[in-house]
Amino acid sequence: MSGDKIGLIGFGPTTYYLLKISKYLGMEVYVSTRSKKRKEIASENGADYTGNILVEDFPVKMDHMISAPPVGETIEKALKNLKPGCNLVLLQIASTPITINDYIHSTSGREIY
Repeated sequence: MSGDKIGLIGFGPTTYYLLKISKYLGMEVYVSTRSKKRKEIASENGADYTGNILVEDFPVKMDHMISAPPVGETIEKALKNLKPGCNLVLLQIASTPITINDYIHSTSGREIY
């Protein structure tokens, strides 16, 4: 796991702890959030990159991806930013509708949990 890249979509209490654990394990952490304040908090706590995946892709493909916000449109973006053969974990309890327009390229070789 050391050296792996993990993407965290949404930055609330749960993903804050996932950031801390991931950094402890030696992973590079990429955080996506719309909030300027939460981007600052993520950076202050060791995030290697902060941005908004709905606006721009991560600068590199992820080995692991965890999505927390109840926003269905982030799922296709998350899959496109994930290396083939890797997994996307959904933490949402509920979500707006999940739409995947480019099904073949977005889901090929990736699993969603």
